[in-house]
Amino acid sequence: MEPLKISQEEAKERLDRGENIFFLDVRGHPDDHKIKGALVVPPAEVAAQADRIPRNKTIITYCT
Repeated sequence: MEPLKISQEEAKERLDRGENIFFLDVRGHPDDHKIKGALVVPPAEVAAQADRIPRNKTIITYCT
């Protein structure tokens, strides 16, 4: 399955519909503007942190 790109508006619509979403913040230098509840993992560590990423949710990654 190929990754999809979605807009912020679509992500919000999915949340509003109650979709079970997990946000993964893969910005190299995260700041105070992360999405509430998002897991912050630097890009180079995603594979090593894979056990922290749920398999039963839609995963939306974001970066800058």
